[in-house]
Amino acid sequence: MEKVFITGVSSGLGYGLAKFYLERGDVVYGCSRRAPEDLIQKGLRFVEADLSDSASAVSAIGTLLGQAGHLHRVVLNAAKLGTIQDMRDTSLVDIQETMEINVFANKWLLDLIFASGRKVKQVVAISSGASLSGSRGWNGYSLSKAALNMLIKLYAGERKATHFTSLAPGLVDTAMQDY
Repeated sequence: MEKVFITGVSSGLGYGLAKFYLERGDVVYGCSRRAPEDLIQKGLRFVEADLSDSASAVSAIGTLLGQAGHLHRVVLNAAKLGTIQDMRDTSLVDIQETMEINVFANKWLLDLIFASGRKVKQVVAISSGASLSGSRGWNGYSLSKAALNMLIKLYAGERKATHFTSLAPGLVDTAMQDY
């Protein structure tokens, strides 16, 4: 039985991963802005947290993970797509909001997780092919996922006892694919 922490468990890939680990019999800790009631009924240890509000999210997630001790896996899945439009039409505010969720929240989450001396076997950051493709309109999202990849490489160099990886899962049937 493993202990797993997943961000963004209310829908999409995060929901699917949480369901998988719960059905496998693992202990799953999760956070998202909306509560996945069916997963909570199956044993998900959940806290509602908006990662764009680090002040309240740090406290809530810190309390949740205080129960966990060491973790086998951390899946950094929560993300914001941002506005799909040309770069020249995109405000810095929109890019900053996307970076806040997709990069900076993952940095403070990792710092929070490791600050207590907690051991983590593996960190998986959910990236995207958009981090490499430069597809028109996917500006803030592409920038943020490229930065996330580098963030994970930097942590990997500093924390040799933990395996870090960025994973681009390919197309996942979520609302994001409507673009």
